[in-house]
Amino acid sequence: MSTATPTIATAANFSTAPRLAFARVVRSEWRKFFSLRSLVITFAIAAGMGVAIPILITAFIGDDHPIRFVFGLLTQVPATSQALVLLAVGALVVSSEFKKNAAITTFVTVPQRLQVLAAKAVVVLAITLLVWATTLLTSLAAFYIRYGSKASLDDALQSITMPLLYLLFFAFIGFFFAAILRSSAGAITSAVGLIYVLPIVALMFFGYVPVFEKIAYYLPIQLTNRLFLPVDAAHPVSLTLAIVVLGVYVAVAGVAGTVLMQRRDIN
Repeated sequence: MSTATPTIATAANFSTAPRLAFARVVRSEWRKFFSLRSLVITFAIAAGMGVAIPILITAFIGDDHPIRFVFGLLTQVPATSQALVLLAVGALVVSSEFKKNAAITTFVTVPQRLQVLAAKAVVVLAITLLVWATTLLTSLAAFYIRYGSKASLDDALQSITMPLLYLLFFAFIGFFFAAILRSSAGAITSAVGLIYVLPIVALMFFGYVPVFEKIAYYLPIQLTNRLFLPVDAAHPVSLTLAIVVLGVYVAVAGVAGTVLMQRRDIN
């Protein structure tokens, strides 16, 4: 009986435990990220794509393409390849806590669960920015090596910012789905289903319904594709609205994941 009392007291005092500095929690999550081989390998794959793909494009693309078009390819093609990898990174950062009851150790050390979730979100944001910075720097270097003095980045802001938003959407959809499901496989499968499978199923069953044609433009796959179209492209959804609706998707998943992380039992 005497050995059980401290455990019960500790569990009962989770809510009154002293709050650790957020910076310390972030550093802990950062170290945890690089201590997990699966996360390091996945991160390396995403970063490697950001180096290899721009180099291959500039090495083999013909000279008959407009320079502005080529720079768009250098940033967009790697992003579309890295998206699912970063989705997996986002999912693994959360779901790794629930393997072999590691979450018990984490939440005993940091009882404020939302603080842990926020620290993990900072790590996912930092990893996504690192991957994109690697891609962008490689793309710029390859672009200027290929075209030299002819290289021009006039009006290239969209080619720089939209792929980053694209990657952030995938990373945080995976992140919050994992907070909801506590499973990397479940989170990745569900997120891929939402983005890629749902439009196909909906088209099969509701493609003949006129109103669905309008609704379909607001599904994630259509909105993410809209990010890569010119600002003034003829499209039912404006670029600004597409960004807002994608943010709503992430926000809804984020609210659900945050509430469930806070209220559910650890086990």
